[in-house]
Amino acid sequence: MSFDPSEALPYYRQEAPKTPQHIILHYSMFKAKWNWLILLLTFYTAVMVPYNVAFHNKTRDSTAILVVDAVVDVVFFVDILINFHTTFVGPAGEVISDPRVIRLNYLKTWFVIDLLSCLPYDLFSAFQLHNQQVRLRYTNWCTFIPLYKHVQCSQAFSFYTK
Repeated sequence: MSFDPSEALPYYRQEAPKTPQHIILHYSMFKAKWNWLILLLTFYTAVMVPYNVAFHNKTRDSTAILVVDAVVDVVFFVDILINFHTTFVGPAGEVISDPRVIRLNYLKTWFVIDLLSCLPYDLFSAFQLHNQQVRLRYTNWCTFIPLYKHVQCSQAFSFYTK
C-alpha cells in the first residue's frame, strides 16, 4: 500500500494554473493567512458588537474603541477588494481565473454581505444623530449588521475542510 500524493490533493491543486498577475490563487499561502486574519476579526466583531450594544454606548468620547472598530472596518473593506481578485473552484472542479468571471461570481454571492459588514455604522451613530429616539432605532438596526460577517465563518471553515 503506497501513498500517492495525487490522490490526496484535489485536481485543481495538482495543476499550476496560469493566472493574470493581479489574480490571487484561493489556495495560496497569502490567502490562507488573510482568511485567518478575517476569521479573527470576525470573532472580535462577534464579541464586541453585542458587548457595545448591551454595555457601552459609543460616542465621540470613546475614541479608542471607534478607532479599533474603524481599523476592523477598513480590513473588511480590503477583504472585499481582495475577493474581487481571488480565484475560485468552478462547478466542474476547475480553477476559475478569468477576472470578469471572478468579479461576477463575487457580486452574485458574498459581495452584499461583505459590503454591509464593513460599513462604519458606529461612526454614523457616534457623530450624526442627536435625537435620542431616532438614535435608538438606528442603533438597534445598524449595530447588528456587522454580524453578517459571521456568515463568512462557515465559508472559511468549509474552505479549510476541502
